[in-house]
Amino acid sequence: MVVLSITKVKEVTARAFEELQLPVGASEEQVVSRFRTVCLNRVLNPVSTEPSDSVVPNDSATKIHTIDNTDEGFQRQAVAFRFLSSLPLLAGVEYRAEDLLPTLRPLDPEVNDNETKLRASAMLDVSIASMERAQQAGRLPYTNFVLRVHYCLRRHVVRRRYSEFLTLHSLLETKLPVIPQLPERNWVYALRTPPAERARRLTSYLQRIITLLSARGVFSLEVMAFLEIDVTRVRAEEEALAVDILSRASRSENIYYIVQSSWISSWKRFVVTHKLPPGVITNQNLLENRRPKENLIAAKHYRCVNGSTWRYWHLIYSGGPAIRRQTPSIYGPPACDLTTLATLVQRLVRGFLARRAMQRMKTQQQLEDPTTCQTVAFKTRYRALEARLNIVRQYVEVREFQTRHVAAMKIQRAFRVYLLRAEHALLLAESAVPDSATTQALQLYDDRLALEELALVEDPALRLAHFLATMLAGVPLRKLRSRNKTPAWRLFRLDSIASELRWSSSTSTKTNAMAFTDVEKLTMESPLALKGPSLARRMSLSMGTEDVVGDAAYAVVATYREGGGIRELMLICEAPGEMEVLYFGLSALVSEVSSRTANGATFVDGHGIIRKRVPHAKKLLQEAHELLEQCQDKRET
Repeated sequence: MVVLSITKVKEVTARAFEELQLPVGASEEQVVSRFRTVCLNRVLNPVSTEPSDSVVPNDSATKIHTIDNTDEGFQRQAVAFRFLSSLPLLAGVEYRAEDLLPTLRPLDPEVNDNETKLRASAMLDVSIASMERAQQAGRLPYTNFVLRVHYCLRRHVVRRRYSEFLTLHSLLETKLPVIPQLPERNWVYALRTPPAERARRLTSYLQRIITLLSARGVFSLEVMAFLEIDVTRVRAEEEALAVDILSRASRSENIYYIVQSSWISSWKRFVVTHKLPPGVITNQNLLENRRPKENLIAAKHYRCVNGSTWRYWHLIYSGGPAIRRQTPSIYGPPACDLTTLATLVQRLVRGFLARRAMQRMKTQQQLEDPTTCQTVAFKTRYRALEARLNIVRQYVEVREFQTRHVAAMKIQRAFRVYLLRAEHALLLAESAVPDSATTQALQLYDDRLALEELALVEDPALRLAHFLATMLAGVPLRKLRSRNKTPAWRLFRLDSIASELRWSSSTSTKTNAMAFTDVEKLTMESPLALKGPSLARRMSLSMGTEDVVGDAAYAVVATYREGGGIRELMLICEAPGEMEVLYFGLSALVSEVSSRTANGATFVDGHGIIRKRVPHAKKLLQEAHELLEQCQDKRET
């Protein structure tokens, strides 16, 4: 039992707002709301140490978590609340947060089932406000005792005569075996005792009856009617406020409690209508042989609540059983909250400690016997030897594990080397340059045909083979890289792996190139569209406008990427057959190169040179070489 001393009570009253973590001058509604939250936090989490364990809402959690939740801390908060609410500070009384819950049962209820379901709160205080003289028409004046009633964080005023006190006392005498004595009413008593003292004794009489009934866990319907307290309405309002706070509370773990939907509907009906409480929780209707029934639907047969709401309902209505789940489904995996887990662990620990104590007592009794001492010494030596053998076994296991680990590391290292060598061999074979025999065979004079002659070859494969041989040797063509410039003769040829088209430059020894992988579009234009009359005028000075238009009648235009921009390369041909052959060969090279990937990693070839994998047409060169060799063998035979 924790009761604050007078010094601490004075200290608390001097800083009442600070004890409740409220700003100075807070309204009465704020004080009541804060103390309600403190009581719920105290009842549902009596030993809360983490901020996530509190039942307060998220918007005020940062303020409440700093409040001391120990016994003395709650007593200080209760004294601060009573002081701010103008309630009398009772000496030697321990305030309890459980008094807020409607747990008191009616005293000697009738057969009516509705009265058996009634519950009341033990948080009831009665104090005298004043006395007043009143008179009814045609009767003598009388004295009204104005009582200030504070029930379950609600306050109202009641006016009662002494005759009404006497009637209440007569009703309680028939139900209570022991009852406090009602102050007398006679002229001697009235003269001896001042009016204020008589009023104080009457309120003390009521408070003693309320305390006596609360200690037994019951309440009197007559007392509640005398004080004009609507127990059912106050209970419904208080439960609605509490569940609203708890439903918005932060939870430290995701544990869902399953509650039958019909019971929740009955509870909501009770909160709205203030008529009939729902009774005990009926979760057993959801289970069959301790397992959930089949085909249960959420929101129709059951609902999920958090742990604080479930504990609040269970404290008031009891019943059950508790159905805990890790997911908001009754068919989800079961879960265990911290409170239940702590209870189970305490039971196991107590059993373990009891067994240890019994073993020690038994050992102590055996040591007193000389014969048992020899057995105990033998067992001690045996345990020491067994401990040494365990150390040896652990050493052997560690050495065996180390040996296996080293062997596995060596095997993995050798396998990685094998994979790297295989990958290097594959990259080397893929990026190998055609040998000199292949290049020389394709550059034979007999195999080189003019582009106009290639137009007469009907076989596409043979035509492509001759085209590659001709382009490897070099073909003079006129080219344009801008439609505003004058065509110029250049020597065009393929590189050794047919990855790009190269041509010479008249201004320097630098060789220009167009990679086939950068080509976006390849078209034929007949005639070639030139921009502006300035080009025709410039060329008419040397050869005439008619020659320029006639020379640019056939052209192959390649659009490619260069330096982050788009360029055009126009190859001007002399005849339509030459244009078709050039378009045919370049299209085949572009199609073959586009099937390769240019995003390859660098590698080291057989000569130790770092190379990069680039798109190429080696396959076409090899096939052309084989086809030309077959044709040459046929001609020789």
